[in-house]
Amino acid sequence: MPTEIRLHTFNESMEEYFQYRDRMDKDVRVDDDGYVVLRDSYNIALDRIPDEKALMAWVYHLTGKIWFDRDMCREFIVKVSSVKGFNVHLAV
Repeated sequence: MPTEIRLHTFNESMEEYFQYRDRMDKDVRVDDDGYVVLRDSYNIALDRIPDEKALMAWVYHLTGKIWFDRDMCREFIVKVSSVKGFNVHLAV
C-alpha cells in the first residue's frame, strides 16, 4: 500500500521551525555567568573552551551522552563559536 505524502503549508513549516528554535534555545543556551547550559542541568564554563581544539574535545565528550543529539551538537557549536569568536566555516 503506497504511503500518502502530505506537503506542509508555508505556515505549518514556519510553525515547525519556530518550535524547533524554541526547543534549541531552551536545550542549549549561554547564561550571563559565562556558562553553556545544556538541558538546564549540564553546565560548561566558557573559559574551559579557549580555542577550537577545546571545542572539538567537548563535542567529542558530549557526543558520548545519550541525550546529546545531532541538533544539540550543532547548536552547541554555533553558540559557543559565536560567543568565543571562532570561525566554524573553516574551509581551508
